[in-house]
Amino acid sequence: MYLGTRAYIDEAFAWAVSIGAYTTIANDVHIIAHDAAPKLLTGYSEVRPVVIGSRCYIGAGAIVLPGARIGDGAVIGAGSVVRGEIPAGATAAGSPARVIGSVEEFCTRHKQLQATHQCFERRPSEGLTSREIADMREALDRQGRIYVR
Repeated sequence: MYLGTRAYIDEAFAWAVSIGAYTTIANDVHIIAHDAAPKLLTGYSEVRPVVIGSRCYIGAGAIVLPGARIGDGAVIGAGSVVRGEIPAGATAAGSPARVIGSVEEFCTRHKQLQATHQCFERRPSEGLTSREIADMREALDRQGRIYVR
């Protein structure tokens, strides 16, 4: 599992959160297993399990709410709010997150785009030269998107 910077897993109820192998949790994701809203009226917070499958990708800034279940291999878009169930192999986005396609369709679309847009084998964080970064910038300006390994 990869956990991005400032990602948060409900501290008091981390034991109620299950995350499968090879899942990526991007930066600023919040995974919350409890809802304190009922406490004001009833004196109790509600706790529900959160289950995130294997080989998932949870995009930056997403919020995963109590009771959410994300199936194996699902992709959750950045900034999405996940409640309820996202099936295995689905791509979901929005607030609340809704299935917008399959991971297979997502992959096919990006492979097609990679055939027409410049791909770079190294990331800026790998100590690129200023010329290599300039090449990336120029390609991004020219094509509107690039792909970086």
